[in-house]
Amino acid sequence: MAHIYPHDYAADHHKQLKVTGAQIGSLLADIERLIKMNNNVVLEAQSVHKDFEDYNNEEKTTIYIVGLKTQLNNTIINAPPGISQSAD
Repeated sequence: MAHIYPHDYAADHHKQLKVTGAQIGSLLADIERLIKMNNNVVLEAQSVHKDFEDYNNEEKTTIYIVGLKTQLNNTIINAPPGISQSAD
């Protein structure tokens, strides 16, 4: 029967604690990354919600569409020669 000496047990226990400590450190880093990702997703969702509210407002939507049409017309007017000037 093999004898287990206290110093062997302590050394094994110390190794286990080091491994466990490293695993905890890794998990904490993962949690921090997940929190940052979650915060980014929340900010993006808030932005999408605000955009939806803006586009749900008929006046803002009309202004947005008119602005796009103006940009398109200006692009067509300033198009280099040889590019079709038709916006139909």
